[in-house]
Amino acid sequence: MKDGFDDLDLRLYPNPAKQELNVQLKEKTIKELKVFDLNGELLQKMIQSNKAELNLKGFANGFYSIRIETGNEVIVRKIVISN
Repeated sequence: MKDGFDDLDLRLYPNPAKQELNVQLKEKTIKELKVFDLNGELLQKMIQSNKAELNLKGFANGFYSIRIETGNEVIVRKIVISN
């Protein structure tokens, strides 16, 4: 998916994640960050600046979607949780 963001602008690590996921966005401010399961159900929502640490304890192994809103731009990426 081409969304105007270079992978160097956004860091999601570690991916696959176990108990936490770090999200860093270079030169942009994260207005809102959401985690969804594959059914589109909202599992977690955070409001941050340009760096966030998501607590994934209790999440089942599998694929999830991260949606990051910066105000006028939206970034969507897939993550894997593997405990």
